[in-house]
Amino acid sequence: MSTSHTELIRIYFDEVHNNANFDQIGEIIHPKFVIHHAGGEEYMTLEQAIEMTKMYLSAFPDLHFQLGQVIEEADKVVVQTTFTGTHKGQMLNIPATGKSVVIQNVHIFRLENGKIAEVWLHRDDLGLMKQLGVISV
Repeated sequence: MSTSHTELIRIYFDEVHNNANFDQIGEIIHPKFVIHHAGGEEYMTLEQAIEMTKMYLSAFPDLHFQLGQVIEEADKVVVQTTFTGTHKGQMLNIPATGKSVVIQNVHIFRLENGKIAEVWLHRDDLGLMKQLGVISV
């Protein structure tokens, strides 16, 4: 029995992000994974995807993604998530603040051959920076 696209995305968030379990990531992430975000487009190896996730887990050790609305159509899955966590470690150039955050995100995943090939990440970076006290608006 094959895993549906939606179920694969649920496994990705629950296992990889919420439980820091990287055992299945090779079965989930396509070898030519691409992430699209506000800073542009990045091609990532499996190892780079793991390192990026570990950086966020280090910065937010209690990181948790709660899945909200999920829409599946052909090879795409759109997921609305709520990200929560406490900033206890350095993230990029931002030292730990100890502040808790709640951020809304939208992810658009494209799957290929049963793996995540691309994701368009629409993240509330402004809200994150404001909640961390890095900027004021």
